[in-house]
Amino acid sequence: MNNLINGFCKLTLASNRYFINNSYSNTNKIIKPLSCFYSTNIPKQSNQKIKTFSTKQKDKKPIQQKNNNNDDNHDDDDDENEGFISNSFQSFSKDKIIENEQDEIKGHKERLNKVLSRSGVASRRKADEMIREGRVKVNGVVTTLENDHFVSIIDEVEVDGKIIKKPMPRMWMHFKKPKVLVTHSEVEGRESLVPILKKVLKKDHLITVGRLDYYSEGLILLTNDGNLSRYLEHPDNEFERTYRVRIFGKITQEMQDIFTKGIVIDNIKYKPIEVIVDKESKNNSWVVIKIKEGKNREIRKILEYFNIKVLRLIRVGYGPYELPESLKHGETIEIPLKSKIKKFLAAYNKGEKTKRYLLYEKKKLDTATNKNENTNN
Repeated sequence: MNNLINGFCKLTLASNRYFINNSYSNTNKIIKPLSCFYSTNIPKQSNQKIKTFSTKQKDKKPIQQKNNNNDDNHDDDDDENEGFISNSFQSFSKDKIIENEQDEIKGHKERLNKVLSRSGVASRRKADEMIREGRVKVNGVVTTLENDHFVSIIDEVEVDGKIIKKPMPRMWMHFKKPKVLVTHSEVEGRESLVPILKKVLKKDHLITVGRLDYYSEGLILLTNDGNLSRYLEHPDNEFERTYRVRIFGKITQEMQDIFTKGIVIDNIKYKPIEVIVDKESKNNSWVVIKIKEGKNREIRKILEYFNIKVLRLIRVGYGPYELPESLKHGETIEIPLKSKIKKFLAAYNKGEKTKRYLLYEKKKLDTATNKNENTNN
């Protein structure tokens, strides 16, 4: 990642101002302001953590939201309408592709300036200028803004004669503080995680892997790849989430028996969870809880069902990633892709190439058929 302009730069978000010190002379230096918020803008392959300033958060009650099981879904702008490929990677038959060709193409179309921005070519505004100047081609043809151009997976995009490739998948780890919303839109009077990190990381396309509720804290994974985020959070892939939870009350053997079998609460079925008692005092206990679904407020709802109050909830692990002791509240670091994730991406990309080829062949076949029909007429 390119370093920001040397010196002291300022980002304004709503009524708050966030500052970043961009001195990289000492890669181990962590800037600690009096009231600190999110660190990021980390050079590639660097473990440096940079904190930014924030006004103190106002202690308000969380906004009440409807209770549903889709709270871990991403906002529409970041979902890209891309299909999810699970562990059992889909194979693409030609008949199936041809039968659903229109749906496949529509599902993968996005605005041209957005494609250029995500590829790191330029911001969307700058991309519009490049299109206006005639520097952008789609399938070998110069396009203009008047076309309001959308491109699909079978389209070839060029800028100044160079073919644009999809950016490499990247991942970040953030230590979320309590009383912060994990949302893709700004909420007045609340700290919203993703808009801030997008500004600081200078990424238009940034997706969280699952979410944590307003009062929870701990590990949040982020990526620039929609398919990777779905792979990690989809329950069929059973990536384990690990939490340290401080509770008011004690875990009994009767509860443990129910935890290992699963439970239905308010017509919602929860799969078995693992609960390990770590420390016990007279009234409070620390427990380690491992789940593989990540439904909305799953741990809180299960414990509340047994009249156990959650005092503190910290996510310390997600799949192959663990929250390092060196990472502090509000800090973010870029992390390497684990081997299992690399295997998924390799298999997914192979499937995408197959799909792209079959769609291309179908397009050629349709063109040839149309020519023959015109000749016969």
